[in-house]
Amino acid sequence: GLPTYYFSDVFTPVCGSSDCLPVKIHFRWGLDGDFHSYTLPGKEILTKTDHVPFTKANYAQLNRILNDSLSVLSEHTVYSLEHGYEGSDKIDGVSGATSKLAAGSYIPGALFTSVRLWNLVYNVKPMLKKHTVEHLMNEHGAAPLAIRKDISGSILALQTLLEHVSNPEAMLTEVLPEMDDLMVKKALVFIREREFDTSRLSSSMIDHYGSGDDDLKQLITELWKKSLLSDDFLKDLVLKSMSISSYANISAELLKKKEVWGETLFHAVIDYCEKERNMTRRNKMKKELLAREKLFPKSVKKRLKQLGW
Repeated sequence: GLPTYYFSDVFTPVCGSSDCLPVKIHFRWGLDGDFHSYTLPGKEILTKTDHVPFTKANYAQLNRILNDSLSVLSEHTVYSLEHGYEGSDKIDGVSGATSKLAAGSYIPGALFTSVRLWNLVYNVKPMLKKHTVEHLMNEHGAAPLAIRKDISGSILALQTLLEHVSNPEAMLTEVLPEMDDLMVKKALVFIREREFDTSRLSSSMIDHYGSGDDDLKQLITELWKKSLLSDDFLKDLVLKSMSISSYANISAELLKKKEVWGETLFHAVIDYCEKERNMTRRNKMKKELLAREKLFPKSVKKRLKQLGW
């Protein structure tokens, strides 16, 4: 019941003469207007100079060109090519422009087609993005769109949502656990530079930390290190370390950073040390525990004595 992309069935001339065959092509864009993909309907093909058909490699190159939002093709239009390249005294737009374009930035023998299709893809982006914000998010709600696996649409929805909610931390706490890892990574990049109370987001990141994505781990680690972490959160992280070893190092690091521990956190660390059989990880946790010996509650002292520590 939610929109997934924009689609256009395009039939367009490529240049102003019969030298260029018109093009029939289908375009798709994400909800933020970013190019998604192209397909050719039926038995349609694309052609180069003298109507030579595109090769398989040409189609692959076209896909790369259309995915390059910073392409030098942005400096050209079919009109400018046909009416002379700026800085050139000749009315030879094709050779004039070609001499200034790097190899790979267009299909050899299909400069007009490359420029025309690139402009069709990117000139419409502002309109699509505006339509998403003004219509789709009002109609469907930004929150359901923000947790989509359609990354481009999700980020735009998230940005729009955060700009209009009075309590962004509460909203993020609700939607972050429902996002996939790639979406969370995009979201964390977006919120990293904003003045959110990241402490409230910490618990939403525990399961995502074990994704195996090193970049995501780094982003989550940065968020945790600058947050005021609660005892309950650290206890959950320590308990997670009992079954998933990759959590142990970050748990020890965050425990070291927290000077004052509550009673339940002490016991959680003892539980971990009793269960962990890897001596290196066990000793890291034990070191942080014993560093607070003077602050041990009575129940902790009693338990350690019973354990024979």
